Amino acid sequence: MDIKFGRCKDDAKAILAKQGITELTTAQLKNTMDKVEEELHAIIFMYKTDKSRYGRIIKEKENDVLEGKDMFPKRMLSTRGMEE
Repeated sequence: MDIKFGRCKDDAKAILAKQGITELTTAQLKNTMDKVEEELHAIIFMYKTDKSRYGRIIKEKENDVLEGKDMFPKRMLSTRGMEE
């Protein structure tokens, strides 16, 4: 089992490869790793919100993923309002 914690270049490279970018620069790799990290933080934040208030929203987003739609927030700003 290959479990990694922290920033993972392999994930960033895979994302860029899906976009057709195989000859990547250090800046492209860093920017993609930053985006992956921001998305992870947004998802973690969402899961740590009040389940009694936001559980339905989380469940809807999980169901969207099962249907092939990626509706989870990509940025922490996208989670604004969930904590209020």
